[in-house]
Amino acid sequence: METYARLSRLDSPTPGLVEEPLTVTEVAEHLRIDADAEYSYLESLIGDAREEFERETGRQLMTQTWVASLGAFPEDDEPIVLPLPPLLSVEEVAYLDSDGVSQIWDPGEYVVSVYLGSRATRGRIVPAVGYSYPSIQSGGDAVQISFTAGYGATADDIPRDIKRALLLLVTHHFLHRQSPERRPVSLDGLLAHYRGTVLA
Repeated sequence: METYARLSRLDSPTPGLVEEPLTVTEVAEHLRIDADAEYSYLESLIGDAREEFERETGRQLMTQTWVASLGAFPEDDEPIVLPLPPLLSVEEVAYLDSDGVSQIWDPGEYVVSVYLGSRATRGRIVPAVGYSYPSIQSGGDAVQISFTAGYGATADDIPRDIKRALLLLVTHHFLHRQSPERRPVSLDGLLAHYRGTVLA
């Protein structure tokens, strides 16, 4: 059975978010409106759309560093599954050894699986061949995993199909700003397309 790491805290609250996945100009052109006249409103809609997409799909769009925690390493060397795909890298796996002393797991003793693409599955960590998870003092947040996730630091790094989905979200909220309406089924279905752990 896979072990899913619990996302416990953001390593840096906002600095990882360099910019939004869409620009006001892109959105204004899509809506065929004057960007200057609606700049502030469009800017807020872009942020709302990103948060909505991330919340409902479990993905991280713009590159950001997080810390996930476990009460213990998995049994039988089953994989640790990290949240917020796509995983870019694992910076550090820290743990409390059997004496309660903080240690850093040697990166040569584990393998990180990274998957790419707009529908990339969650990244995984497993012990390298010939190694097992370290012995630890179980309980609490005995294992702390620092990792970086996201498609990139700029809007140009976001896959085109995800940008199209975001544009549709922004469009829906723009057209119903006075009387918010339930999203159309087609838009719900589009977001569902990015949920789960489908390999790209």
